[in-house]
Amino acid sequence: MGKKVGSKFDAALTPEHISKQTPEWLKNWSEFLEGEAADIREARSRLTEGMKLRYLAAVDGFLGGEGVGTAKVNDGKIPVKIGITKKVTWNSNGLQGLHNELGEDYDHYVTTVAKVAEAKYTGAPKAVQRLLDPHRTVNRGSWTFTYAAPE
Repeated sequence: MGKKVGSKFDAALTPEHISKQTPEWLKNWSEFLEGEAADIREARSRLTEGMKLRYLAAVDGFLGGEGVGTAKVNDGKIPVKIGITKKVTWNSNGLQGLHNELGEDYDHYVTTVAKVAEAKYTGAPKAVQRLLDPHRTVNRGSWTFTYAAPE
C-alpha cells in the first residue's frame, strides 16, 4: 500500500526534492521519521499481541501439539490465516553429556556450540531423537496474520 499525497509522508517529497533541502531540514525530517517508525513498531507490537490473544484458543485447537504451523480460522465472515514459526533452543550442557552415548555420530548431530540443527534432529533415527529430546525446548516463534476477503 503506497502513501497518499497529503499524508505526513507526502508523496510530493521525491528524492530530488529532498536532496535540495537544508541540512537542518534533513536532520529534522530524519528524526521525525525515526520517531514515527518507533511509534509504528510499538503499535504493530500491541496489535500482534492483541491478535495472539484473540486467536490463541482457535490456534491451539487447530494446531495442537507444539502449536506451530499454519492455522486457518474464520473470524465472523473473514478468513484468517495464522502462521506460527517454531523456535527451538538446546541445553548445551546436556548435549555435551551425550558425546559418549552418540559416539562417532556426535559430531554429525551436535555442533561445537552444542546445539542441534533442526533438520538434523528431524532426520535423526528415533533412538537418537529420544536421547536429544530432554535437551530440546520448542516454543512458538513469530506469528503472522493474513486476512482474506470476506466470503
